Amino acid sequence: MRLARLARFCYRRRRLTLAGWIAGTIAVMALGFGFAAEPLNDFSGGGSGSAKASDLLEEHFPERSGDSITLAVRADAGVRDPQVKARVERALDRLARTPHVTSVASPYETPGQISEDGRTAFATGGLDVPSDDMPRADVTALLDDVRTDSGPVRLQLGGSAVDAAETPGGGPSEGIGLLAAIVILLVAFGSVLAMGLPIVTALFGIGTGLALIMLLGHLLPAPSFSPIIAALIGLGVGIDYALFIVTRHREEMHAGADPEEAAVTAVTTAGRAVLFAGTTVVIALMGLFIMQQRLLNGVAVAAASPC
Repeated sequence: MRLARLARFCYRRRRLTLAGWIAGTIAVMALGFGFAAEPLNDFSGGGSGSAKASDLLEEHFPERSGDSITLAVRADAGVRDPQVKARVERALDRLARTPHVTSVASPYETPGQISEDGRTAFATGGLDVPSDDMPRADVTALLDDVRTDSGPVRLQLGGSAVDAAETPGGGPSEGIGLLAAIVILLVAFGSVLAMGLPIVTALFGIGTGLALIMLLGHLLPAPSFSPIIAALIGLGVGIDYALFIVTRHREEMHAGADPEEAAVTAVTTAGRAVLFAGTTVVIALMGLFIMQQRLLNGVAVAAASPC
């Protein structure tokens, strides 16, 4: 059996195998991080009908081809109250002065933007750029100047540009998940070595996967959130798959098998299941190519990289 021969070869030359894995990982990471491709955040939709409509809008009405920012107003005294109106118009003026805002549709001038009871209204500010190209600092400054959550007038801003400005760039969630996995494996195995093998394997997979994403980005550009997806999948399947093999190896050792036979048995049984499961995941992710969207093609390759 090929897996058995491979397992024996790796066990008998384990130092060479380990050194090869480390050298290969360092080489791939050096190439990937050294010659990384720029992410592609193109959400235009490829050749879909909505993308064609967006292209027509950009060609004939470039000032309205971008996204928009919505200002929501709520006032118990009514939005037509003189004091409320003065506060809202100051907010509209601030919105109009924001870079890339080309027009503002006031609820006092545009029909249908004030509720029947007169206490709720909205205004829209048209952008000449997509939300991803809207400077985060400008949107954050607008939020600080306009938004109020209490008082006689409550003002809120919405839209893709606002969501992007309020979304944090990253967090400690992956680190917390890794720490939890370390604690759980340490309690389950009672051994630092047995706990460390699945963790190290997962980190190897994540490192090489992220580097491959950056290299393959020259052929299949991926969006900026692809590394997050790859890290989550790599952390999950990396620990899970390694855990299968390590557990089977420990079972064989406890049954009296010598280390080499335990390694061969673990690879030919649990290892075969891991190979099948990983291949299934990759094939499933490649199904995104059916969508014929360049953005999703990059996501598919990025998510499959750690596998």
